[in-house]
Amino acid sequence: MHELELRFIPTLENTQWATIAVRQIAAALLETIEAGSIEDHDAFLSEIELATGEACCNAVKHGPEKGKREIQVSVMFKQKESNFIIAVSDGNQTYDFSEREPDFDSLPESGYGLYIMRKMMNKVSYRREKGRNIVTMEKEISQGGE
Repeated sequence: MHELELRFIPTLENTQWATIAVRQIAAALLETIEAGSIEDHDAFLSEIELATGEACCNAVKHGPEKGKREIQVSVMFKQKESNFIIAVSDGNQTYDFSEREPDFDSLPESGYGLYIMRKMMNKVSYRREKGRNIVTMEKEISQGGE
């Protein structure tokens, strides 16, 4: 099992860097495990990058303005057997993680993040632990860009 953790001060710029890093890490791991079962490596990596970016953006956008330096965002990246597991945690207040779809008819400016994460990844879960929100996303290597 491979495991890596990134921590960053919650800014949108840092979110961008973290998601780029996760894509690079996933690409490197795909090479080391010789994931020949993935038809479209680029689509697979883009889905991981998009889902991670959404989770990180939510952590930044819904965080408090004061004390941003103290409330770091953490991205834990694991490769275990045939799964990539990415856990994004933050010190923000708890939030609604219900499985509701955005109101597509009204075209809201936000509210698509959880929906996108669930569409890109095979499994998305939420838990609250030690005062932190943890969103865990899993992507099966064998299912690739489907």
